[in-house]
Amino acid sequence: MLIPPVLRDENLPALFRASDHASSDNQRKFVLRTGVYLGLLVVAAFGSAVDVSVLNGSVNAGGALSAAAFLCALSLGWSATTRRMENQWHQFRACAESVKTLAWRYSIAADPFPSRMSTVDADALFGQRLRDLIDGLRGADLPPLDGSAQITPQMRTLRASPLNRRIESYAQGRLDQQLAWYTLKARTNRRRATQWSIAASVAATLGAFAGVGRALTIIDFDWLGILAVLSASLTAWTQTRQHQALSSNYSITVHELGLIRDRVPRKPNEQVWAHFTADAELAISREHTTWLARRT
Repeated sequence: MLIPPVLRDENLPALFRASDHASSDNQRKFVLRTGVYLGLLVVAAFGSAVDVSVLNGSVNAGGALSAAAFLCALSLGWSATTRRMENQWHQFRACAESVKTLAWRYSIAADPFPSRMSTVDADALFGQRLRDLIDGLRGADLPPLDGSAQITPQMRTLRASPLNRRIESYAQGRLDQQLAWYTLKARTNRRRATQWSIAASVAATLGAFAGVGRALTIIDFDWLGILAVLSASLTAWTQTRQHQALSSNYSITVHELGLIRDRVPRKPNEQVWAHFTADAELAISREHTTWLARRT
């Protein structure tokens, strides 16, 4: 039995890999900067509680620490670089997902690249769609492409395959892969939402005890302010990462993709196949469109 060709990320257009890498890089840097920013606020709160004089009593070390932490936090919070990283994270992710969708549509001869379209016309339309996406990246810091083809040999091989092999390839390489990815991400985000929520609640509870201890003069150190800022920072971090919202949306997408996977046509004609894949790709792109709208 012949194994149907399956498109992997390394078999997709060079524009996909460049955009995917740029999106991941900007996301990582933005998340790191956000974490450092919130951490600096906690450090500033800690410094405000420290009462230690240095330089012969002329400088309060805690106050200096707070001032330095606040200044660093402000520089990160108002930095144009931080905002540009967030914007480019979203911009490149949108481009990468669009390229991936186009590559699969081309490779399985789905609309707007039906099997009746000649190779020359399909290649020309695919190239035009990529140029439209590239035009939307004007001004963005897109890394140089790696020199490989935009229409890879694997894409051409799959497009030239019989319909039944294209169906098997799409079911395994696209639908099953997306189901596995969304299932994993839904579980991961649900777990992280719970973890960060518990951490924020613990900080708030400790803050309440610290407040009581301060009121009863049992505790001299101002843990109340530190824990209050820590609890607020943890809550802000949870909202920034949107774990709960992502978990819910990913779970819905898993169920929707599962229904589509069950409806994969076994012996369709090209017209039925084009209609089915249009519905499937719409479901796959819907969650990303929702995510992008929520982030912008």
